Amino acid sequence: MKKENKLLAILSYLGILFLVPYIYNKNSDFVKHHAKTGKNLFLIKTAIFLLTYLIIGDVSAQTIPDYLNSLTLGNIIFICALIIIFGVYEIIGMINVLRGNQKNLPLLKNMDEITKCTIVITSMFIVPDTLMIFIYLIIKNHTVSALLANGLFIFFLYIIYKKDLIKEFKIFKSDYKESIKLGLKYYFIGLGIMALSNLFINMTVGEISQNESLVRETMFKLPLYSFLSISIFAPITEELVFRKSLRNIFKNKWFYALTCGVLFGLAHIITLDFSLIDLIYVIPYGSLGFAFALAYYDKKNIYTPMLIHSLHNTITFFMLIFANSVGAL
Repeated sequence: MKKENKLLAILSYLGILFLVPYIYNKNSDFVKHHAKTGKNLFLIKTAIFLLTYLIIGDVSAQTIPDYLNSLTLGNIIFICALIIIFGVYEIIGMINVLRGNQKNLPLLKNMDEITKCTIVITSMFIVPDTLMIFIYLIIKNHTVSALLANGLFIFFLYIIYKKDLIKEFKIFKSDYKESIKLGLKYYFIGLGIMALSNLFINMTVGEISQNESLVRETMFKLPLYSFLSISIFAPITEELVFRKSLRNIFKNKWFYALTCGVLFGLAHIITLDFSLIDLIYVIPYGSLGFAFALAYYDKKNIYTPMLIHSLHNTITFFMLIFANSVGAL
């Protein structure tokens, strides 16, 4: 193997320098392999660090020192762990280059799907809010801006998964009765776990999660906006982000469902004021995410968990509205 090919391939694992072999090398399959691997690793790393920045620190901080001061010891340990993990992957990639190997990185065999999934999940925390800011500058209405932004984000997800969504709709249409039946079966199992875990949390912690508190506050102030957001936009967005994006990464049904449930639960509880005790809320939120993932895996169409998810949110919405109207909350 040419020495210059190895030198070019090593650039694949030096951050943004992956662009050099990715763009300019056209002949060597060896360099192409490592350039593609380096590109995916860089995109995954960038998305995860961006997501970490948005979630665990005070993004309103005016300076870098102020932002760093907002981090807890746990936050700093987590960031250092990420730096070490990605550093190890980059070193492994360079070792493969020096040995002349075209191996996949450990645990990242399906890197294209992993990259797409990471970008999609990260975009959920960035794109809708960014779109809302720009839309608000035009129409000067927070509620309408938020709805339009969420609608545009769903369109963005549709573009990404267009072929699969068309194919899966045909599957759902041809077998919708069995799909709904199985979806409800998994839903009631997840609902049972959710109810038992919420009962345990109420007996021990004695309070609802911060996310649930914020949702209820908005729901009672802006019922129409909340209904559209909770019953329509959220089920579509969350199923595409937390079930669809992960489906092609995991082959094992239970590992896939468990991962979906954990990520779904974490997305509902991690905020700036997040504390370790909040991890207990992963169970009630994650139980439904787990159930929806099983329904998707078995019926091979995303419309089954979307429909069941929407049904659950709609029933919950009206139950909370009724409870609040009679003074039960």
